[in-house]
Amino acid sequence: MTQVLKAKLESLLTIVYPDLECDGLADQLLKTMGLEPDQTPPPAHQNNWNEADVVLITYADSVQQPDEKPLVTLHQFLTDCLEDSVSTVHILPFFPFSSMMGFL
Repeated sequence: MTQVLKAKLESLLTIVYPDLECDGLADQLLKTMGLEPDQTPPPAHQNNWNEADVVLITYADSVQQPDEKPLVTLHQFLTDCLEDSVSTVHILPFFPFSSMMGFL
């Protein structure tokens, strides 16, 4: 494990757990992850979104047509009506959660 990786992990752990001894916690986490002693640190975070992105969050069955599977209908609707407007679609789960009842 490189010292750079351990130091980065310790600094992040200290932010989340300010009252804990993060040096030992970092060692435990790195051991649990099974990293090689010469493991290189992960690449820096890269934000793949910007102010031009539009994200649609929808239930999978929010758009329906008779005798058609909901995802087929949703795909057709997105292609026909929102292809030029929406850059990302996050599909929420089917039953037992639905657009009609929400999360109970």
